[in-house]
Amino acid sequence: MRRVFLQIVFCLVDSIYGNDLIISPIVLVRLAILYKEQGCYDEAEKLLSEAIEGHLLRLSDTHPHTIESMNNLIALYEAWNKPEEAEKLRAELPQMEPVNQ
Repeated sequence: MRRVFLQIVFCLVDSIYGNDLIISPIVLVRLAILYKEQGCYDEAEKLLSEAIEGHLLRLSDTHPHTIESMNNLIALYEAWNKPEEAEKLRAELPQMEPVNQ
């Protein structure tokens, strides 16, 4: 039921806002997390990859939404028993400068 609801929400958001806003990739991530929880790893991977592409186009590789999506894909690969894929993606994460206090 929750899965169908999120799919409907995504379709509504997409039809209202199109692919020009930040919200579409965020909805994709939420739906992907739901797919992951249900063991639908193929579907989750597709959605997370699309969300990452959207974040990279609209934001930057250091934006929190982009990094969160990449970390979600890493977690998916680990749950899916694909440690090599997780490590490859982990190596692509931007190196953040330490905050001076």
